[in-house]
Amino acid sequence: MSKNSVMTTPFNDLIYIPVVIPRKLKLMADIIARNLGLPVEVVLGDLVVKALTRRDPDIIEFRLMLSEKFLHEGEKLLKKNDLIEASEKFWVLLSS
Repeated sequence: MSKNSVMTTPFNDLIYIPVVIPRKLKLMADIIARNLGLPVEVVLGDLVVKALTRRDPDIIEFRLMLSEKFLHEGEKLLKKNDLIEASEKFWVLLSS
């Protein structure tokens, strides 16, 4: 993503800005992003949005949509007896 690019999300148009974060946070965000199949920038942006807008109805609706997605994916993986991948989906569901 370039310095001046804009991403469209369920919230609003967002702009890309460089930030400095601790290395451990970046490593954790990389793991979460990989499990979700999302760019790490989206994961970090979501964390900021969650921290700043805990009670916003649009945010709550988006988080509910993501929760349903991970629940459904986890249930499908359980049916395939893929316990490790299923547990990762459920962990993401419970941690959001």
